[in-house]
Amino acid sequence: MRGEGLELVIGAPAELPRLVTTASGLVNATPMGMAAHPGSPVDPALLRDDLWVADIVYRPLLTELVRAASARGCRVLTGAGMAINQAADSFELITGRPADRSAMTRDFDELVADEVGPAAQRRE
Repeated sequence: MRGEGLELVIGAPAELPRLVTTASGLVNATPMGMAAHPGSPVDPALLRDDLWVADIVYRPLLTELVRAASARGCRVLTGAGMAINQAADSFELITGRPADRSAMTRDFDELVADEVGPAAQRRE
């Protein structure tokens, strides 16, 4: 089973310096980083190249956290996958028809191409 043996720790912002030192990954699921809430919820000095970072924010796709993590050599996951799959799930719930997730991914990539450039569109 995937995730077996993993420990999920949820912490307050003040706890991040302590928690990140032993973490293998970090997920931002706050509004921090959104266009209306600029900035990063994490001090870039806390990021290490062996840390993976997922930011659920998708507008802008390349948040300050994603940029800082990439610059530090972290593996990053943008909010693109969440946005696409959330839209596909909604489509399926509302229409009762299967969503074409591949087409939705291509459309999303096309919509954000000017913002991120072709190399940054991939969602690991």
